[in-house]
Amino acid sequence: MCSHDRHDDYVAPDPAEEAAAAGQPVRKDDNPEVFEERLRDDVEATHAVIHALNEWMHETWSFNYEGRIFATPIINFSIVDQALAEVDYVLERL
Repeated sequence: MCSHDRHDDYVAPDPAEEAAAAGQPVRKDDNPEVFEERLRDDVEATHAVIHALNEWMHETWSFNYEGRIFATPIINFSIVDQALAEVDYVLERL
């Protein structure tokens, strides 16, 4: 293994510290890596964003690219009927 292959000394930046340094408000329960957190008060928008991501994933890679790359669609269960519709959407495209 080459020295550049080792990442065990890497420390990811703390988003809260970065926001505070930039003078932005920081919430303790905020996780900027998870968009559902940003849209937690709007489940309709969450489903729309997830569906758009699944559409992009299918159009760009498909969910089974040449039998070698298997993209994992996202299903959000905040609204069960929409989650089931998203499952159907994905299954139709496998």
